[in-house]
Amino acid sequence: MNRLPFVSALLLAGCNPTISFDTTLKGAAQVPGSSVPTSVISLPIDLGLNNINIDQSANLKNSNTDKGHIDHARVKSLTLAVTNPTPGDISFLRTLKFSIAAPGQATKQIAHLETFPALPSAQMTVDVIDLAPYLKADSFSITAEGTGTAPRAPPQSTTLEATMVLTIDAHVL
Repeated sequence: MNRLPFVSALLLAGCNPTISFDTTLKGAAQVPGSSVPTSVISLPIDLGLNNINIDQSANLKNSNTDKGHIDHARVKSLTLAVTNPTPGDISFLRTLKFSIAAPGQATKQIAHLETFPALPSAQMTVDVIDLAPYLKADSFSITAEGTGTAPRAPPQSTTLEATMVLTIDAHVL
């Protein structure tokens, strides 16, 4: 009698399979216009990515998991784009960094960029950080701050949109 299939089935029954999937978070903010020449403007940007509960935002139930089963998470990509006015131009930005914060965790930088093209969008440089402790918290927030150069700043308010793709590795329920 061949016992290999029986032993294999017993071993697999004791495994806790993992899954990997992507989820997207989006936020937007208004940057006021400026007509003052040769000045540097400070940009704390409220993207509306505050008090996020990843169970609700990522719809983890559809992936047969929950935030308590997250093993690892990382930023896969973060794109910053001007959505208004069109065509937009983000070259007025000089530096920008995105950070994550959660209760009981140190605030950490997750992405940054120091040179912005005269284009409507740019890919941020992603910092390699395991975000699992932040996503497992009751809530977390993403903030952005940086500087811009007024001579390049548009005279009207500009809408910036951040699109962040997270890759989550988790155990299934």
